[in-house]
Amino acid sequence: FQNGDYEQRIGHVSNDELGDLGAAMNQLGEEVRSRVDRLSAERARLSAMLAGMAEAVLAVGEDDRILFSNVAAGNLLQLDLERAEGSKIWDVLNLPGLLELISKARRSEQVVREELLFAKGGKERRFAAKAHNFRTDNSTGVVVIFEDITELRQLARVRQDFVANVSHELKTPLTSIQGYVETLMEGALHDPENNMRFLEKIDQNVHRLRDLVSDLLSLARIENQERRMLRACVDLGGIVEKAAQRIEQQLSKAGLELELELDASARFVWGEEEGLTQVVDNLLSNAAKYTPGGGRIRIELAREDKTVHLQVTDTGVGIPLVDQDRIFERFYRVDKARSREVGGTGLGLSIVKHLVQAMQGRVGVESREGKGSTFHVRLEWAAGGNPQS
Repeated sequence: FQNGDYEQRIGHVSNDELGDLGAAMNQLGEEVRSRVDRLSAERARLSAMLAGMAEAVLAVGEDDRILFSNVAAGNLLQLDLERAEGSKIWDVLNLPGLLELISKARRSEQVVREELLFAKGGKERRFAAKAHNFRTDNSTGVVVIFEDITELRQLARVRQDFVANVSHELKTPLTSIQGYVETLMEGALHDPENNMRFLEKIDQNVHRLRDLVSDLLSLARIENQERRMLRACVDLGGIVEKAAQRIEQQLSKAGLELELELDASARFVWGEEEGLTQVVDNLLSNAAKYTPGGGRIRIELAREDKTVHLQVTDTGVGIPLVDQDRIFERFYRVDKARSREVGGTGLGLSIVKHLVQAMQGRVGVESREGKGSTFHVRLEWAAGGNPQS
């Protein structure tokens, strides 16, 4: 028994006091073994439950030594679990606010909650931490549970930025419309020199609002997967040619030259015709807006093994390197004043990215400030293309 072996039994040798003592010892051994087995089973179940939790769990004793930590704690808090157990918490974990949280939990009968910022290796994570004290016959301690809320906070910030941007984009044309309407109501309606000009400005802003709402709805449908993207064999070469015809007059008026170089072997891709039409239109429209008169826009279609590479290159103002990673974000503009001057909703490139990704493709940009930009779209080649009508 002293060595933890509760399977040993004392043989029955007599019916006297020694025999009774042996029987009692055998019964005690059976009870102890049964209790040890139950405790081991409960510990195994508890360990399995804690190991399966996505949240990090940390138990700290009254001397601030770590009693227990689960696998998630090792992953989320970057703890060496073997080294952590039995160590002072500050020796293995640098998490500002944690010691104060534990101290509060020791003094409280309620669950104590805090949001903690964990920075290590140049990366920051945010945790919602809740702590509660526990007491046994011999000791006290605190259990802390950490939930990683980094992505939730990022989503909240994106949502706030989105609402602010939408509000601003809606307010700008509405304010302009209101100003022109008030001017007309105050007498300009009967001024033949200005009334038509004011009405044209109102019409332009109404179209801007319509385009903004249309793009917002389109982007929402793609992001919420309400728009089913059924991939089929599509004639991308034909889509490019039609898009070039649609924008040809606009480019001519702006003094821009349009070049097409389409590899016949790269015409067909797996995608969606409506979505690809929107992708090409948006890329051409974007190039036209940011390329000064006398410039050139070039569309290339080439095949690289089993991938079709669509390239739209302009000789426009270009994009600073610092802005290139964010150019596909909603409402992101490099030069806000110029962007509003040339029109557009600030959603075109974001729609391009989401549509291409929904078709299992890739999109990217290369640019030099003052030299122009090249937007790349890569899609799966449809060998022996036979587009569906």
